[in-house]
Amino acid sequence: MQDIALFTTTYHNDFDLLVRLFNSIVKYVGTKYKHYIVLNDDILHMAELKKILAKYPVETIVIHIDEFEEFSKPVVESC
Repeated sequence: MQDIALFTTTYHNDFDLLVRLFNSIVKYVGTKYKHYIVLNDDILHMAELKKILAKYPVETIVIHIDEFEEFSKPVVESC
């Protein structure tokens, strides 16, 4: 079986969608993968994001947008 990795960019207003995404991934993909998540929002939301992710038995690597300069795009709200 080939290892897979997923990459998701999220911000605070997407956290409800992120929960739905993780529920679907766990159901249809399983839990044997790495999931890279970039928080494209204020660092103040990092604790809430990590609390959400702690509910899932998935290896996640969470970083803030400031740590990922190659992807430094502004937050586009209500898009």
